[in-house]
Amino acid sequence: MSIIEAVDLGKSYAGRACLYQINLSVPSGAIYGVVGTYGAGKTTLLKLLATLITPSTGDAIVNGYSLVGSPARIRRMVGYMPQRFGVYSYMSVEEYISFYADCQGVPTSERAALVNDLLQLVDLGHRRQDEVSRLTFAMKQRLSLARALTNDPQLLLLDEPFSGVDPRSQVEMRELIRELQNMGKTIVLTASASQNIAGLCTDIAILSRGELLVSGNAPGVQSLFHQHRTIAVRFFGNVDIATSAIKHNAGVQDIKVISHGLDVGPTSDQAEAPLPAIATVLKEIRASFTGSYGEASELLRLLMRSGVQVVSFNEEPETADALLIYPEGEADTPAAD
Repeated sequence: MSIIEAVDLGKSYAGRACLYQINLSVPSGAIYGVVGTYGAGKTTLLKLLATLITPSTGDAIVNGYSLVGSPARIRRMVGYMPQRFGVYSYMSVEEYISFYADCQGVPTSERAALVNDLLQLVDLGHRRQDEVSRLTFAMKQRLSLARALTNDPQLLLLDEPFSGVDPRSQVEMRELIRELQNMGKTIVLTASASQNIAGLCTDIAILSRGELLVSGNAPGVQSLFHQHRTIAVRFFGNVDIATSAIKHNAGVQDIKVISHGLDVGPTSDQAEAPLPAIATVLKEIRASFTGSYGEASELLRLLMRSGVQVVSFNEEPETADALLIYPEGEADTPAAD
């Protein structure tokens, strides 16, 4: 059963189309990933589904209701988490969620319990009295997710939930999304690259320049990606530990240490003395990789557990998604994301 059925759904601004006649189906209970570069139309699609903007063409049926005919009904069953959100920075975390629960019509008698449950869910219970301005970016992301849950939505729309957060926070957000799926919610999320949602999504759609290139179950869509690619890891810590963690992944074919982190050379009287590795200098390793996206996700988890501090974990831009998102090798011209 599908919770979303979009038929020729499109959006134009000043006569310029930024989303072209999208046809897609989102199964109930799915974690549905929409992948595309900047300007692909991902945010526009989520705003349409959240009823924040109206379609220029077509329609979508969300849990039995039309975007065009019944936006108010849809709004009550949808939670939307924008990529960037304004906050009332002078409010405490607790006051912030309570305020939005009030906006959603949650009775006063139920509000305190709801706030407590949501803050525990997103692991912000210990920061409930702190002002929002004192939270880290990753914490603000989780606070935004808690806000999107105040109306207990059946459908969650998450715009770039992994963007701008460190690898550890990405892992925590992934676990939270899985927990929400286990609670019976359907999640539609966007990402700029497929490795960000590897091993997480049940279904995937690829957008480019406002057009839907392909959609379907995750294994089927991911099989279209190039299977041999390079993963670049930048980190602080011991190179040998990171290398050992990487080589134990089944998909790794070859490892190349790009930088040992030695950013200084020996002085004349130290020329014969070897320099120790500097733990506070950024290092980089690149691995030739042929594994699945689930195995890539496991590779990141192995690195996180090894004790090194992962700063970035990315595929080389000319591989994987580029082959699908730029089928003719052309750069994507931003339309309006």
